[in-house]
Amino acid sequence: TPSDEAIKAYYESHLNEFSSPEQRELAHILIRVPADAGPAEAKAAEAKAEEILKKAKANPAGFAELAKQFSQDAATASRGGNLGIVVRGKTPPALEKAAFELKSGEVAGPVQSTDGYHIVMLKSMKPGQGAGD
Repeated sequence: TPSDEAIKAYYESHLNEFSSPEQRELAHILIRVPADAGPAEAKAAEAKAEEILKKAKANPAGFAELAKQFSQDAATASRGGNLGIVVRGKTPPALEKAAFELKSGEVAGPVQSTDGYHIVMLKSMKPGQGAGD
């Protein structure tokens, strides 16, 4: 049987296994920029993303409808752009940065990624919990 000290030492050295990271539920609208796009095509995609961002900021409650109408992400568009839960370190850096700077219900963008430009909305958040929380 391990001693209390041994249990405490093990626990402290494996603390990350006993805690949950901060979670964010995101939705997005993706305007794709093909890998072989020229500067004019990339600029046009960015302008389209800026236009959609203005609409989303003017009416955040209509974000899901905008995603259905404009998003070029076939996997999420029909679900109102819902990306589900994201956690730090498991999301592309630019999206992660935007996601963890937003407050619930806020919209930001355009966020550039290797796929194109994203307009993101933070749907909900759950703070991380350490083992001692």
